[in-house]
Amino acid sequence: MWRDVSQTNDGRNPRVLEIGNLKVADGVDIAILVKTKQFKTVGAIPYESKKFGPVQGMIINEIHPIEGEERKLLLTAFPKMDVDKILILDAGRAPTSAAAYLGLLAGELALVITGVGVLVVQNRQSTAESQPVQQREFTQV
Repeated sequence: MWRDVSQTNDGRNPRVLEIGNLKVADGVDIAILVKTKQFKTVGAIPYESKKFGPVQGMIINEIHPIEGEERKLLLTAFPKMDVDKILILDAGRAPTSAAAYLGLLAGELALVITGVGVLVVQNRQSTAESQPVQQREFTQV
């Protein structure tokens, strides 16, 4: 949801609205492209304007910027639009939890320890094989 985070509203400065970490001056045009899995095919997307209610998600511009074919399609449909200023909202997506990050970190640490262990064992085996065997003379008693 948008919320007003203006310091003052004296008429000279525009109101500042905030959505997540994004702050936008009131009256500034912005475009938000919503990525959703709500529609299975392009034909299922309603042609007429329709209200869908509030949408929650995560801005993914850094993760998935508009490139290639997506960029060409947007510029064809909206030639005056600055595609680099479009916000991409992935509907329903939430940031990864701290527990998930810790689990990934623990898994990576386990892989590193296993890799080092394999290298140590292989090094010991190759060192033992490369040392010459000392020949001893045995005498019979």
